[in-house]
Amino acid sequence: MDAFYAALESVLNITSEQAKTLVANFNSGDLAFFQTYFDALPTAKLQTTNTTSANTTLFIESEHIGEGGYGTVFKNRTQPYVYKFVTDYKRVNNKNSLEYLKTNFKEAIIQTLLQSDPKYGKHVCHLYKVYRNNADFVFQLEPLETTLEKYIYTNRDKENLPEIVEKTLFKLILIINHFYVTYGFNQGDAGTSNTMTANSQDFAENLKLIDFGVATITALKVGKPTQKPTSTQTLYAVLKYKLRESNRKLFAKLVKLPPETPVKTLTNILQAKTGGAALRKTRKSRRTI
Repeated sequence: MDAFYAALESVLNITSEQAKTLVANFNSGDLAFFQTYFDALPTAKLQTTNTTSANTTLFIESEHIGEGGYGTVFKNRTQPYVYKFVTDYKRVNNKNSLEYLKTNFKEAIIQTLLQSDPKYGKHVCHLYKVYRNNADFVFQLEPLETTLEKYIYTNRDKENLPEIVEKTLFKLILIINHFYVTYGFNQGDAGTSNTMTANSQDFAENLKLIDFGVATITALKVGKPTQKPTSTQTLYAVLKYKLRESNRKLFAKLVKLPPETPVKTLTNILQAKTGGAALRKTRKSRRTI
């Protein structure tokens, strides 16, 4: 955990002791507790605003490149960064709500933890810094090309799209299972819109998870454990009709296996070298991926 706490100190501009206190008291912290951490964030001046008291100027393009329930994303004009601005719509008398502060600090904690993972951290969108602009959170992130949802739609006419989706889903199973076993991670709203990839490079190797506002990490007791289906089961439900029909039962079996199932076992099942009748039924006609 040393690498995680060192990274969290940098991301939130806090000391080692403050980082550990934030995590240790996350579930019990009150509004004043989280407001103290918010006030400690470096302030960010935007090129398109009249803000004057700021530590940092963020040079952004005037048009946003993305927008959704978790914020509005702007691109840096010259540097390889994007900025996600998150506004508290439950703010009262210009004061942020506890829910807003906890959600965004939780996202920063979970994203920093996962990106610090030595095995699969590269498959998490990198969070460099968290700022505040007036009463808004500003996340400085690495730029990513496209969502898995858009990638699949753009390539919908490709003959080998089902094989591409199968390879992608299997890679996601490996990543998410590892995060679950190691940290007790559940994304909460896993899907193709919050999974990113590259348009022209190896799509599976460039997979990146984003948006952790409703995620939970039981290893740190950050967030309340959810009763929702596991992230892999949710992804399968979204993608199953994009798979080859002969392999749907195979992937349904994979996502129902315990997350701690060894990678070799999963790979053997996928390649139909071990397993039951459902695998033997499709062995002759199915190519491995």
